[in-house]
Amino acid sequence: MKLPMVSTLPPNFKACGECHKCCEGWVGGEAFGVPFHPHRPCAFHQGKCLVYSFRPDVCKKFYCAWAQGLFPDWMRPDLTNVLISVGDWSKGQYLKIILCDTPMPQNVEDEIKKFINLHKTPCMVHDNGRTDLYGQPEFIKEFTQ
Repeated sequence: MKLPMVSTLPPNFKACGECHKCCEGWVGGEAFGVPFHPHRPCAFHQGKCLVYSFRPDVCKKFYCAWAQGLFPDWMRPDLTNVLISVGDWSKGQYLKIILCDTPMPQNVEDEIKKFINLHKTPCMVHDNGRTDLYGQPEFIKEFTQ
């Protein structure tokens, strides 16, 4: 059986191009009973997503900040080893930052800080199993309860 392929992007998103950092397991989750996590890429990604049109919710709900144009081209996740997505919390949105086995480069950190300060956006940083929260006290409280 041949799986249907859909290559349409959400409105205003950039094409991923060579970047597949989220599919390399950094997002983490399960696709049709097969887990994926750091160092165990998604089994359904083979140069492209083989299940894109009916991908699992963990993939559908991943909103890459770079692909949305929130960060400059040089911050593409595969070039920086930093995966940034946009998440929702009760009072708005936040940045979810995943460091992919490398420290955050200073220029990337500076760009993220600039964005956070400009937009008053809280953030969550995941680094080797550790999670740090930055932002308003109510944001921190919501994610620590």
